[in-house]
Amino acid sequence: MNSLRLIRHYGISSEIYPVEENNYELILKSGRRLEFIFTPFLHSPGAIMVYDHKTKSLFSSDVFGALSPENWHFFKTENFPECMNQWHEMYMPSNKNLRQCMEKLETYDIARILPQHGSIIEDDQVQVAIDHLKNLKCGADLL
Repeated sequence: MNSLRLIRHYGISSEIYPVEENNYELILKSGRRLEFIFTPFLHSPGAIMVYDHKTKSLFSSDVFGALSPENWHFFKTENFPECMNQWHEMYMPSNKNLRQCMEKLETYDIARILPQHGSIIEDDQVQVAIDHLKNLKCGADLL
């Protein structure tokens, strides 16, 4: 993965945990299980999400991100699906990639989504967000 090749240039001295060599999961000493979900090209080649099985929380990296700086909220608001449009249209390669990811996520019991950019999405709005992105044209679809 590109990340492993690049990270050594930052002087990181801690041990690297290659997820692909560990069945894409990390079991903590407490027994808590974190699962790494490979989401290639959303929006970088080695992109991953992290799913916490205990809290049913999805740390979604750039997927589900939103651009709304003038009225940003910690938790999503009613118009949150539309706030995701510009971000995904600009940064995601195509609906094909996004749809494959959304279909994979529908197999998980997700209580909340915590994107790297944007508001926290919880409860019944999780499926609303997945459905919205499943049908959103982005990247090459807009050419």
